[in-house]
Amino acid sequence: MRSDADEGKDYNVDSLIWLWDVTTQADKKIIVNNSKGVHSKYYSPGPFSGMERAERVYVEWILQELQRPDSKAKPGPRA
Repeated sequence: MRSDADEGKDYNVDSLIWLWDVTTQADKKIIVNNSKGVHSKYYSPGPFSGMERAERVYVEWILQELQRPDSKAKPGPRA
């Protein structure tokens, strides 16, 4: 949007923010439902997908570091 644009003449705020509102509400619903599932007594984590290689490497590194008696802050793993 140009700095010399006039609200009501050159643009309508409601028209600009409607998608943001819609996606925010949808995101909130997804996040709340995911949280309910993860915090359920029935939840059991599954394997990482093939697209989550970096996440798997990081989690494995964290778990190894937590088991070390002399664990100190060190650089993370390379994916």
